[in-house]
Amino acid sequence: MYTGWLAMNKKKKAEGLSLSVVVIAILCLLVLVVLVFIFTNRIQLFNKGADDCQGVCVESTYECDDLGGTPRLMKKCQIDGQTQEGKDYCCVKDTRSEG
Repeated sequence: MYTGWLAMNKKKKAEGLSLSVVVIAILCLLVLVVLVFIFTNRIQLFNKGADDCQGVCVESTYECDDLGGTPRLMKKCQIDGQTQEGKDYCCVKDTRSEG
C-alpha cells in the first residue's frame, strides 16, 4: 500500500509541474510576440504622429531655403499620417527668429 500511495503522489506532482511549465511557456511566448510587434513598429501605439512633418514636405533643401525654413531629412515625409511621395525633406519655419 505504501508503494501505491507513493507512486500516486509522485504522479500528481509530475502533472502539476508540467501544467505550470506549459502555462509559463505560453505566457513567455505571448510576451515575446508582443515585444516583436513593438520593436518592428507594427504597433503604432507609442509613436503615433511622431513621424509627421510639422511644416511642409519638399523635394530638396533648395526648395526649403526658398520658403525660408529649415530642412529636416526624413525617411518618409508625412503630414497627418499621409506619406508625401518623392518628398524627403520636412521644411519647418524657425519661429524663434521671427519675434
